[in-house]
This record gives sequence, C-alpha cells and structure tokens, in this order.
Amino acid sequence: MTGSRVEGARRGTSRGTGRRMAAALGAAALLCTTLSACGTAAPSPTASATASASASASASAVPTATGAPTGTPSGSPTAVPTPTPGDDVPAACSADALGATLASRPMDSGMSSFYWDLTLTNTGSQACTVQGYPGVRLVNAVTGALLGPAAAHERYPTVTEAAVELAPGASAYSLLHLNQAGAYTCTLVAVTELDVTPPGTDVPRRVTTPNPIQGCDDPLIGLVKVGPFAPASLVY
Repeated sequence: MTGSRVEGARRGTSRGTGRRMAAALGAAALLCTTLSACGTAAPSPTASATASASASASASAVPTATGAPTGTPSGSPTAVPTPTPGDDVPAACSADALGATLASRPMDSGMSSFYWDLTLTNTGSQACTVQGYPGVRLVNAVTGALLGPAAAHERYPTVTEAAVELAPGASAYSLLHLNQAGAYTCTLVAVTELDVTPPGTDVPRRVTTPNPIQGCDDPLIGLVKVGPFAPASLVY
C-alpha cells in the first residue's frame, strides 16, 4: 500500500517536472524568436556607419563627365589690324622737294582776265603727295613787297581736292585765274614774280611770271584766284 503511494507520487512528480520543462522550453523558444525579430529591425550602429561609408565611397567613385567645355576660353583671338584708308599713300611733299613754274594759257585769256598754269614738280628721289590749294600773291617788282590779299580759292566742277601722288619727276597743276589791274582804280606797279607757297607747307618761294604784268598797290584789291592741284592741266 505504501509502495503504491510512493510509486504514484513519483509518477506525479515526473509528470509535473516534464510539464515544467516543456513550459520552460516554450518560453525559451518564444524569447529567441523575439530577439531574432528585434535584431532584424534595428541594425547595430557599427553596421550603419559601415554602410554609409560604403555609399559615400561609391558616390565619389562615379566619374565626372569631361567632354563638355566649361567656363570662358582663356585665350582670345589676336586682333587683326584694320587697314586705315591712305596707309599706302606717300607723305606730303616737303617744300624743298618741289620745283615750281608758271606757264601762260593765251587761248583761255580774254579782255579783262587771263589764265596761267602753276606747276609743282617732285624733284626728290621719293614719291610724295600734293593736295589742296597753293598760297599765291603778287610781288612788287620794284620793292619786292607783296601786293593785295592772298589769292582766293576757285572751284571747278571737274577738279576735286584729292591728293595727287607724285613719283620723282612727276607734276601737279593748279589753274590760276588773274584779272587785269587796269580794270581797277588803283596805283599800278610792275609784277615779274609771284610768291607761291605749296599746300601743306609754310615755305614760300618766288616764281617768275611767263611775262611781265601789272598789279595794284592796294591791300584790298585781289587780282588772283587759284584752283586745287590736279594730276593734269585743267581743260574746260
């Protein structure tokens, strides 16, 4: 009787111990499952830092495109000098490179006026240019004094004031229009020279007239008009 009780108690104890062990194992399994889920949801700080560093390294390793030029070119094209009009035209003739002569034009003369050609010739060894009007005044043959005002400018439709290029030995021509002094009420004086100043210079010279004429000894009476220099004697 007593043995049966003891055996029953042992069996009861064994069953109770088995139940407690099964419950403990179930709790342990549940805890492991929970811990695994937590580990997946929240990675450790070390793993996050490693992932960030790897991403940065990958981004910096991406090559930058170099095919398209950027910014403003550092070199600018060299400016090409623009030719200036007249760069190839020789310089103006100096006074000492010019010879001057006067020639009459009897076929163009009338009762109260007459014409002469004033010719400037390049006597130098280099080409030069003459442009514009000469300065001309009558000269008193007795005293050498200048008579009247400077010659007025006279324009002709067929003559421009362009530069006349003179090679050595070449000439330019200005048409002089003179009035007879006898047509004026003045004291008449003999004239055998003209005072001529080439354009572009301030050096006058005395040029012998083709024939003696008369001038007025009056500073207000002008007897001479001059045309611009041309490459040929004016025909009109």
